[in-house]
Amino acid sequence: MSKGSPMASPKGLSGARVPLLQRAWNPVSSQDQPSREQVLAASAGWVAVVLNLLPGLGTGYLYQRRWKAYWITSVVSTLWFVLGASLAGQADPLDPLAEQQNQLTGLIGLVVIAAISATEAGLTIRSLRSGE
Repeated sequence: MSKGSPMASPKGLSGARVPLLQRAWNPVSSQDQPSREQVLAASAGWVAVVLNLLPGLGTGYLYQRRWKAYWITSVVSTLWFVLGASLAGQADPLDPLAEQQNQLTGLIGLVVIAAISATEAGLTIRSLRSGE
């Protein structure tokens, strides 16, 4: 075979010839995929904490590939918005203090959700790295 043949083996390797396309696209087998714990332990803890804290909607869980925790946080945040909207609808529209109080309550709730999810993400990584 010629040097530029698609069946040529890589330079310096001997043995079975593997087609060039097969070498370029070799899907990872299930044996090579890291476990859930390995993915979490390898992720940067500070990134997960910051992503959960700043937007406050559980985006750090997406970084950690923790889908269940993300969806739980999303549902809790959505319920908090729905509760705030229903309370705003029941408030007196002529009372400016009631609207400010409702906005403050909504903001405090989102900050609490963000703080809890950020703390939980950091503690999960810490416990996995310590081997507990």
